[in-house]
Amino acid sequence: MSPPNSPPSSSPPPPSPSSPAQEDDNEAIVTVTDTTTEPPIKSSLDLNSSRKRKRKKSASPSRRQMIRSTPIEKIKIRAKINQENNNHVDATDGLNCLLYFLAQFFALIILSLLACWLIEYFGGFSLIPNDNDGDGYNYVDRIINFHPLIMTFSMIFTLANSILFINSSKKLTNARLFLIVMTFLIGFIGSGITIYWHFKMNYPHLQSMHSWFGILTWLMICFYISYIIYVYDNNQDLNERQRTDMVFAVRLFGIATLIIAGTTCLLGLNQLLSMTNIVTKNSTTLESSEIESLMMINNSSSIELNAATKLRSQANLLANSIAMFMILYILIMMYIIVRLRYKPRGNVRRQRMERQIRQTIERAMLTIDPEDETRSNNNSPPLFSPPT
Repeated sequence: MSPPNSPPSSSPPPPSPSSPAQEDDNEAIVTVTDTTTEPPIKSSLDLNSSRKRKRKKSASPSRRQMIRSTPIEKIKIRAKINQENNNHVDATDGLNCLLYFLAQFFALIILSLLACWLIEYFGGFSLIPNDNDGDGYNYVDRIINFHPLIMTFSMIFTLANSILFINSSKKLTNARLFLIVMTFLIGFIGSGITIYWHFKMNYPHLQSMHSWFGILTWLMICFYISYIIYVYDNNQDLNERQRTDMVFAVRLFGIATLIIAGTTCLLGLNQLLSMTNIVTKNSTTLESSEIESLMMINNSSSIELNAATKLRSQANLLANSIAMFMILYILIMMYIIVRLRYKPRGNVRRQRMERQIRQTIERAMLTIDPEDETRSNNNSPPLFSPPT
């Protein structure tokens, strides 16, 4: 007989074995619930990570190789990248050098054409008083022909080269000072010739746009030279950032002065054609106003008129050619000036030393055999040994 009031057994009932059909139903339920779940919403972090992956995929092969490479391979890839950058810099310097020599060739063409133009159509040059060859030109008419030649040389060529030579090299600094002094002195002589001609010919001053632009050019040149002197005087008290900003301002103002000087030269060519006599082949001198009045007359087919109009058209064609070459010269010089970057002397020395150190390290690392490095890495003991 069993004892009364016996406590029930606390052991759990054994699990009922499930039939195969019941297991299939559970799996079906699981699969249905998995398919019906909504896809997770991508957060901003996931979007950023996907964008970073796309950037890494679109990166250059050399950059991707540096990510998955040994230290020696990284140094080799970095050396290759530095070599490509140096080749790009050399190509840029070669283009600047080619453009500079092309601009100087245009300068020689301008001076040659201008001298031939003044000799052929305006009586040439003379410094001898009372010089009159019977061709309608006297000493005063010939001395004024020095003005366009001198002012073009000083206000265009020497001024453009002085702006271009703003560099960290001491040799170019001395060359720039020489060009600035020559610009001022030669331009002063050319302006003095104009004032002398005005007094001799009793011609009123400041009656043309060329005169007013000439005064504006002189004011800008004086300010340009004064600012350069100020930069040289305070060069030691400035840091590299301030020095770079001041050199940028000097170049910017120099380019503006060059543009105004070129405009003044073009106005001077136009004024010289409009107010100066042109001599014909048979030593007959006709003014431009007389030629225009004769052209208004019907049936005016005289030899003098035909010769004068022919020479007038030739002089205009040559003057326009000189103007086009002058514009090309100014544009090329401005392009070269804008492309160049000023580097302070401290930065140049630091970059030179860093380049030498980097090249020395790269040459030393390239001589190491990669197999030796992997062998030494395999033989070296691990930093953290696993616990036994």
